[in-house]
Amino acid sequence: MDLSRVKQRFIEYGFQVDIVKFSDLNFYDNFLNVFILYHTTEDTGQFYKRYIEDIIFYLQLKGAIVLPEYKYLKAHHNKGFMELLRKTFRNEELKTIDSYYYGNSDDISPNIYDYPLVVKQVSGAGSSGVLLAKNRFELTKVLKRISQGYMFENVLNIPIYFVKNIIKLFFNKIYPNKHMSNVNKINRPFIVQNFIRNLPGDYKVLYFGG
Repeated sequence: MDLSRVKQRFIEYGFQVDIVKFSDLNFYDNFLNVFILYHTTEDTGQFYKRYIEDIIFYLQLKGAIVLPEYKYLKAHHNKGFMELLRKTFRNEELKTIDSYYYGNSDDISPNIYDYPLVVKQVSGAGSSGVLLAKNRFELTKVLKRISQGYMFENVLNIPIYFVKNIIKLFFNKIYPNKHMSNVNKINRPFIVQNFIRNLPGDYKVLYFGG
Protein backbone atom coordinates (compact mmCIF):
# COMPACT_ATOMS: atom_id res chain seq x y z
CA MET A 1 0.00 0.00 0.00
CA ASP A 2 1.04 3.60 -0.59
CA LEU A 3 0.91 4.49 3.10
CA SER A 4 1.40 8.23 2.68
CA ARG A 5 -1.48 8.38 0.20
CA VAL A 6 -3.74 6.27 2.42
CA LYS A 7 -2.89 8.44 5.43
CA GLN A 8 -3.62 11.66 3.53
CA ARG A 9 -7.04 10.42 2.39
CA PHE A 10 -8.06 9.51 5.93
CA ILE A 11 -6.85 12.88 7.22
CA GLU A 12 -9.03 14.56 4.58
CA TYR A 13 -12.01 12.75 6.11
CA GLY A 14 -11.18 14.04 9.60
CA PHE A 15 -9.29 11.07 11.06
CA GLN A 16 -6.16 11.30 13.16
CA VAL A 17 -3.78 8.76 11.63
CA ASP A 18 -0.72 7.02 13.04
CA ILE A 19 1.33 4.53 11.00
CA VAL A 20 2.89 1.96 13.33
CA LYS A 21 4.82 -1.26 12.78
CA PHE A 22 3.39 -4.36 14.45
CA SER A 23 6.57 -4.63 16.51
CA ASP A 24 6.25 -1.01 17.73
CA LEU A 25 2.70 -1.27 19.09
CA ASN A 26 2.26 -0.48 22.78
CA PHE A 27 -0.07 -3.25 23.91
CA TYR A 28 -0.97 -1.31 27.07
CA ASP A 29 -2.54 1.54 25.09
CA ASN A 30 -6.30 2.04 25.06
CA PHE A 31 -7.60 0.56 21.80
CA LEU A 32 -11.32 0.83 22.55
CA ASN A 33 -13.15 1.91 19.34
CA VAL A 34 -9.84 2.69 17.61
CA PHE A 35 -9.86 1.79 13.91
CA ILE A 36 -6.97 -0.48 12.91
CA LEU A 37 -6.34 -0.86 9.17
CA TYR A 38 -3.70 -3.54 8.70
CA HIS A 39 -2.00 -5.70 6.07
CA THR A 40 -1.11 -9.38 6.12
CA THR A 41 1.43 -11.60 4.40
CA GLU A 42 1.83 -14.92 2.58
CA ASP A 43 5.23 -15.82 3.99
CA THR A 44 6.55 -19.36 3.63
CA GLY A 45 5.15 -21.50 6.43
CA GLN A 46 2.81 -18.66 7.47
CA PHE A 47 4.88 -18.01 10.59
CA TYR A 48 4.76 -14.22 10.33
CA LYS A 49 1.08 -14.37 9.40
CA ARG A 50 0.37 -16.22 12.68
CA TYR A 51 2.22 -13.42 14.48
CA ILE A 52 -0.07 -10.88 12.79
CA GLU A 53 -3.12 -12.99 13.66
CA ASP A 54 -2.15 -13.00 17.34
CA ILE A 55 -1.78 -9.22 17.39
CA ILE A 56 -4.97 -8.46 15.47
CA PHE A 57 -7.02 -10.84 17.61
CA TYR A 58 -5.57 -9.22 20.74
CA LEU A 59 -6.44 -5.73 19.47
CA GLN A 60 -9.97 -6.88 18.68
CA LEU A 61 -10.27 -8.29 22.23
CA LYS A 62 -9.14 -4.88 23.51
CA GLY A 63 -12.08 -3.24 21.71
CA ALA A 64 -10.35 -2.08 18.53
CA ILE A 65 -12.29 -2.02 15.26
CA VAL A 66 -9.95 -4.01 13.03
CA LEU A 67 -10.31 -3.71 9.26
CA PRO A 68 -10.92 -6.31 7.96
CA GLU A 69 -12.42 -8.30 10.82
CA TYR A 70 -10.19 -10.93 12.40
CA LYS A 71 -12.21 -13.80 10.92
CA TYR A 72 -11.28 -12.67 7.40
CA LEU A 73 -7.60 -12.49 8.32
CA LYS A 74 -7.83 -16.04 9.66
CA ALA A 75 -9.48 -17.17 6.42
CA HIS A 76 -6.76 -15.61 4.27
CA HIS A 77 -4.47 -18.34 2.92
CA ASN A 78 -6.33 -20.88 5.09
CA LYS A 79 -8.72 -22.95 2.98
CA GLY A 80 -9.91 -24.90 6.00
CA PHE A 81 -11.28 -21.86 7.78
CA MET A 82 -12.49 -20.47 4.44
CA GLU A 83 -14.78 -23.48 4.14
CA LEU A 84 -16.04 -23.13 7.72
CA LEU A 85 -16.69 -19.44 7.11
CA ARG A 86 -18.51 -20.21 3.86
CA LYS A 87 -20.93 -22.44 5.78
CA THR A 88 -22.07 -19.33 7.69
CA PHE A 89 -23.10 -17.44 4.52
CA ARG A 90 -26.77 -16.51 4.21
CA ASN A 91 -26.73 -16.99 0.42
CA GLU A 92 -27.49 -20.66 -0.18
CA GLU A 93 -26.12 -20.46 -3.74
CA LEU A 94 -22.65 -20.10 -2.20
CA LYS A 95 -23.01 -23.42 -0.36
CA THR A 96 -23.31 -25.78 -3.33
CA ILE A 97 -19.84 -27.21 -2.76
CA ASP A 98 -20.06 -29.94 -0.13
CA SER A 99 -16.86 -29.76 1.90
CA TYR A 100 -15.41 -31.52 4.95
CA TYR A 101 -12.45 -30.35 7.02
CA TYR A 102 -10.09 -32.85 8.70
CA GLY A 103 -7.06 -32.49 10.97
CA ASN A 104 -5.21 -35.54 9.66
CA SER A 105 -5.64 -38.71 7.63
CA ASP A 106 -6.68 -40.73 10.71
CA ASP A 107 -9.90 -38.71 11.03
CA ILE A 108 -11.43 -39.69 7.70
CA SER A 109 -13.36 -42.82 6.66
CA PRO A 110 -12.83 -43.43 2.90
CA ASN A 111 -16.02 -45.54 2.63
CA ILE A 112 -18.58 -42.78 3.27
CA TYR A 113 -18.08 -40.63 0.16
CA ASP A 114 -19.28 -40.57 -3.43
CA TYR A 115 -16.32 -40.46 -5.81
CA PRO A 116 -14.47 -38.74 -7.41
CA LEU A 117 -13.35 -36.35 -4.67
CA VAL A 118 -11.18 -33.26 -4.62
CA VAL A 119 -8.65 -33.13 -1.78
CA LYS A 120 -6.99 -29.83 -0.91
CA GLN A 121 -4.24 -28.91 1.48
CA VAL A 122 -5.18 -26.02 3.75
CA SER A 123 -2.53 -23.69 2.33
CA GLY A 124 -1.21 -23.23 -1.18
CA ALA A 125 -2.20 -21.38 -4.31
CA GLY A 126 -2.21 -21.94 -8.06
CA SER A 127 -3.56 -25.50 -7.74
CA SER A 128 -0.61 -26.60 -5.59
CA GLY A 129 -1.74 -29.12 -2.99
CA VAL A 130 -4.97 -29.92 -4.91
CA LEU A 131 -5.43 -33.60 -5.81
CA LEU A 132 -8.16 -35.81 -7.29
CA ALA A 133 -9.20 -39.20 -5.90
CA LYS A 134 -11.37 -41.36 -8.17
CA ASN A 135 -11.98 -44.09 -5.58
CA ARG A 136 -11.23 -44.93 -1.96
CA PHE A 137 -7.91 -46.58 -2.86
CA GLU A 138 -6.74 -43.41 -4.62
CA LEU A 139 -7.96 -41.37 -1.64
CA THR A 140 -5.69 -43.39 0.65
CA LYS A 141 -2.73 -42.67 -1.64
CA VAL A 142 -3.61 -38.98 -1.88
CA LEU A 143 -3.86 -38.63 1.90
CA LYS A 144 -0.51 -40.37 2.29
CA ARG A 145 1.07 -37.86 -0.09
CA ILE A 146 -0.40 -34.98 1.91
CA SER A 147 0.65 -36.39 5.30
CA GLN A 148 4.19 -36.97 4.03
CA GLY A 149 4.52 -33.40 2.81
CA TYR A 150 7.41 -31.35 4.10
CA MET A 151 6.90 -29.59 7.41
CA PHE A 152 8.76 -26.61 5.98
CA GLU A 153 8.03 -25.48 2.45
CA ASN A 154 11.31 -23.63 2.19
CA VAL A 155 13.65 -25.96 0.30
CA LEU A 156 16.60 -24.77 2.40
CA ASN A 157 15.04 -26.37 5.48
CA ILE A 158 14.43 -29.80 3.91
CA PRO A 159 17.92 -31.34 4.46
CA ILE A 160 17.98 -30.21 8.11
CA TYR A 161 14.48 -31.56 8.65
CA PHE A 162 15.34 -34.99 7.26
CA VAL A 163 18.59 -35.26 9.24
CA LYS A 164 16.77 -34.45 12.48
CA ASN A 165 14.09 -37.03 11.81
CA ILE A 166 16.59 -39.76 10.91
CA ILE A 167 18.33 -39.13 14.24
CA LYS A 168 14.98 -39.21 16.08
CA LEU A 169 13.97 -42.48 14.43
CA PHE A 170 17.32 -44.03 15.36
CA PHE A 171 16.99 -43.13 19.03
CA ASN A 172 13.30 -44.07 19.14
CA LYS A 173 14.20 -47.62 18.05
CA ILE A 174 16.89 -47.90 20.73
CA TYR A 175 14.89 -46.16 23.47
CA PRO A 176 11.19 -46.68 22.65
CA ASN A 177 8.86 -44.22 24.33
CA LYS A 178 5.12 -44.69 23.87
CA HIS A 179 4.46 -41.06 24.74
CA MET A 180 6.65 -39.94 21.84
CA SER A 181 5.14 -42.25 19.20
CA ASN A 182 3.29 -39.48 17.33
CA VAL A 183 5.90 -36.75 17.66
CA ASN A 184 7.47 -37.43 14.25
CA LYS A 185 4.14 -37.69 12.44
CA ILE A 186 3.24 -34.67 10.34
CA ASN A 187 -0.44 -33.82 10.81
CA ARG A 188 -1.43 -31.72 7.81
CA PRO A 189 -5.07 -30.61 7.81
CA PHE A 190 -6.92 -30.98 4.52
CA ILE A 191 -10.31 -30.47 2.88
CA VAL A 192 -12.40 -33.03 1.01
CA GLN A 193 -14.93 -31.71 -1.54
CA ASN A 194 -17.33 -33.10 -4.09
CA PHE A 195 -15.99 -32.98 -7.66
CA ILE A 196 -17.89 -30.68 -10.02
CA ARG A 197 -17.67 -31.90 -13.60
CA ASN A 198 -17.20 -29.88 -16.80
CA LEU A 199 -16.01 -26.68 -15.16
CA PRO A 200 -14.19 -24.39 -17.62
CA GLY A 201 -12.03 -22.96 -14.84
CA ASP A 202 -11.50 -22.18 -11.18
CA TYR A 203 -12.13 -18.80 -9.59
CA LYS A 204 -11.16 -16.91 -6.47
CA VAL A 205 -13.62 -14.08 -5.85
CA LEU A 206 -12.72 -11.15 -3.60
CA TYR A 207 -15.78 -9.24 -2.39
CA PHE A 208 -15.50 -5.63 -1.12
CA GLY A 209 -18.28 -3.57 0.44
CA GLY A 210 -21.65 -3.77 -1.32
